[in-house]
Amino acid sequence: RHTRFRNVTGVQTCALPILLVAATALTIIFDGLDNQLLGAAIPSMMREWSLGRPAFAPVLAAALFGMMIGGFLGGYIGDRLGRRVALLGSVISFGALTVALSFSNDVTTLTILRFFAGLGLGGAMPNAAALASEYVPLRRRPFAVTLTIVCIRSEEHTSELQSRFGISY
Repeated sequence: RHTRFRNVTGVQTCALPILLVAATALTIIFDGLDNQLLGAAIPSMMREWSLGRPAFAPVLAAALFGMMIGGFLGGYIGDRLGRRVALLGSVISFGALTVALSFSNDVTTLTILRFFAGLGLGGAMPNAAALASEYVPLRRRPFAVTLTIVCIRSEEHTSELQSRFGISY
């Protein structure tokens, strides 16, 4: 049994769809932040490892290639095992692999880990959008999916806030 309440328009609704859309949107925000972290860390790694910027091109390419494959695999796993399982697996994989990136000490390790993190990053988006659309009423689906997908751009705003409050990389 779900808690019911009246929303702004006075329509009785259930809290589950609202919480689910908020959670999937938060997942996509984490996805976007994860995508941006490497770009912010590369200048420090260039200084520490005495490498030029072109040395990190394979790392960035591997992440995008992993996201491309991850989108396909994430959608497939979501269809077979369920969206929730696929979304949680994606978030756990890109989270754990991003933490593992901090322990890498060369570009090759960074490239391999970033590819596998990209698999999780790519799998998060289709499952978040599908999960959000499956749990909201039909009349609210376009809004829920749009809200979930628009959150991918919110990492730009968080990086702006980081720069305004003096957080440097």
